Order: sequence, then C-alpha cells, then structure tokens
Amino acid sequence: MRKSYLAIAFSICLLALTACEKEFSGTYVETPDIYLESVDREWTVTSEELLNMLCGFFPGTDAFRPLIGTVLNRDIHFVAISYRTTDTKGEPCIASGLIAYPILQVSGHYSRIVSVQHATCNICDAPSTTRIPIEMLPAAIGYLGKLSGERYFICVMADYLGYGVSRTDDLQHPYLHNSTTGKTCADMLCAANEYISRKRLHVRPTGVNGRSIDLVGYSQGGAATISTLQELLSRKGWESKINEVWAGAGPYDMTCFLNYAMENDYFGSTEYIAYAARGIIKAEELDVSYNNIFNPSLDSTMLETMFSTRQVSEWHSVLGSRISNMLHPDFYKPDFGNNRDIMTLMDAFKKNSVSNTSAPSDDILSRIRLFHCPDDETVPYSCSDSLRTKWNLSPVTGLSGTSHVGAALEFVSRYCQADEVLEKIKDIL
Repeated sequence: MRKSYLAIAFSICLLALTACEKEFSGTYVETPDIYLESVDREWTVTSEELLNMLCGFFPGTDAFRPLIGTVLNRDIHFVAISYRTTDTKGEPCIASGLIAYPILQVSGHYSRIVSVQHATCNICDAPSTTRIPIEMLPAAIGYLGKLSGERYFICVMADYLGYGVSRTDDLQHPYLHNSTTGKTCADMLCAANEYISRKRLHVRPTGVNGRSIDLVGYSQGGAATISTLQELLSRKGWESKINEVWAGAGPYDMTCFLNYAMENDYFGSTEYIAYAARGIIKAEELDVSYNNIFNPSLDSTMLETMFSTRQVSEWHSVLGSRISNMLHPDFYKPDFGNNRDIMTLMDAFKKNSVSNTSAPSDDILSRIRLFHCPDDETVPYSCSDSLRTKWNLSPVTGLSGTSHVGAALEFVSRYCQADEVLEKIKDIL
C-alpha cells in the first residue's frame, strides 16, 4: 500500500513543475576552466519520455498519466562531461560524470545544486552512459518545501573512477576507498560549477543562509556523500556553500558491514564484500594474497579473472550466498588466526570507514541527516548507528521500506519533500 502512496506522491510532485521565475541581476566573470576537460554528449529527455519512465518504475502512477501529461512541461537536459581529477596514487587522470537540469525559460533560475552520489552499479552502467539515471529524479521533481511553491535543482553526479571514460581493462573501481571517492566527487562538482558558469545557468539559493550546495546519496552513495563532504571541507570556501547533507543506508563502517554478513552467514550480497575487499586492496596497494583472504576452495587465479572480466552483479553466482564459504576460515578465529593478510585488510577497512575519521565542526554536523531502514537486509543499520555515535549526530531517521531498494525510493521522496504530499493524500484517502 505504501508503494502506491509513494507513486501518487511522485505524481503530485510532477504536477507542481511549473515555472517560478524572476529576472537575474548577477554579473558573470569569465574564468578559465580548471576542472572541466570537455563536454562529451548532451541530450534532452522530454516530459513524455520521463513520464513513461516513471510509470514503469512506480506502480500506480499510470492511473494519473492523462492529468500529469497535461501539465508536465519541463524537459530535462542531460550533459555528460569529462573532468580532471586524481587517481588512487594522486596522479592526474580524467574521469566523467553527468549533469541534469530542467529546461526553464530565459529568466528562470535554480534554487540549489545537488551533488548526487550514486549507489553501487555495474561498471557498464555508468551514469553518464545511461539515458535517464533513476538517481537524477530530483532534477525532475524539484522541491516543494511546505507546499509553498516550486524550486528547481541542477543535479550533478560523478561516475566514480573505473566507470565511464576512466574505465580500465581490468574493471577496477576503488570501491569504498574514502579519499579517492571524496576527491572524485568533489572535483566533479567543481567541473559542474564551471559548466554552469559557462552556460550562465542562474542559481539563486532560497533561505537566509544563501547556501547553494546539497550533498545527497544512498547506499554506496551514502558513504560517498560523507567522503565528498570531508573532501570539500578540506578546501577553502566550501563550508559556507554546503546547505544540507542527506546520507542514506551507507556502509560507513566496513567492520560493521562485514560482521553483519558473517553473523548472518547466509547473505544475499556476498559480491559487495568481495568488491570492498578488492577495491581497498587495489587502492591501498596492499601486499596480500587472495589465498589468505578468500576461502581456499575458491582458486585465487579464478577470482582475479572473475573480478577483472565480469560485472559485479555476476559475482554472486560464483561466490554463493554463504559468507563462510567465501571468506578464509581465519576470519572466524581469535585474532584472525594471526593471518597477517587478513589483519592488513581489516586495518585498511578501518582506515577507510568514514565513521572512523574525525568529525567536522558542530555547525557542519547540524547540517547532516542520516537515514536507514532498521530492517535493511543489505547494509546493516549498525553502520549508520556507528557513524551517528562516533560523530554525535542527531538520531537516524528510520525508513519504512521493505527492502534496501524500497527504502531508497522513500529516501528520495523525503529529500524532495514528497512525503508532505504523501501525508495529505493519506488524509484524503
């Protein structure tokens, strides 16, 4: 029943997409691009095509198609870019990402730039190669805010290293590597700002604080959001630009993530544990052997071939659903059986867990909101609780979705304030 409410809420949000436009009186100063390398591809998704996508994703929305179709008059423009960043070794490299924004009239303006950090996906599914990434929905829905009027977002999303133009032959992505993730996403945001300036898109923050940047992400994107926040705070001038930080169901504490999987043993996402191990081993250049990390029944040469040639969604069929059949038996022994390779990996897990990093200022902490479904079967609630406790954050907001993916839809609707519409619809029904 809640899914149908959510579908209706998204529909009502789309009905509100009419212009809220004022004349812009700012002054532009042309500056050379530091981060933006190139604009690689641009395309526009019509309101009709977006409507078809939404009806496909959200059951129940189709009943509102005629009504929505008469008023949905904002096409969404997508821009795939390449930009300059650094790799895991700090060496210069080129990465890619995506910008999306509703097309307004000449005098229109946007109230916020939203840096969206995406969840785990196959490397072949990089956002910049996808026609309509579902996580760019805020660009279409906008923000209702107390139902007082429409506000529009420019959404920005990095592909991450190993995706898009930075894809490598061995399909390597530094999965959950804290510093690399933060730099990749922060540099994408800087490149997007240069594009926005070049195109003279008008960004006029609402509210008294004048802050123009929101950071939003779910699952891997939740952890990446915190990593991006940390990187931006290390750069001069960014603290005053960050408005809100919304992080949902992120593996902020990789030790909690691993312990949860080991305790349950039967785990439907064993591939994510292997992905995290491989990503950290490669990014940190750890001198460890797969023979001492994974179960001896899994040939290390076979694993390396699989990791380097097959998409992560295909790993589960080889790894199976039991963690005990995937991990080396020493993981279950006191002190890891003095297995130095496991101890080295666990130290790297702790180092790259954002919950183990220094907390930002109280002012920034007050802008962070954590969300998690208590019954999440993929990323345990203990990850959010760990970050909340160590950083002394406000209580985690519970999501009521019946699954990790289902809760993600609720997370997006809350960010766009669709939940306010949802509650009104419940009253009517």
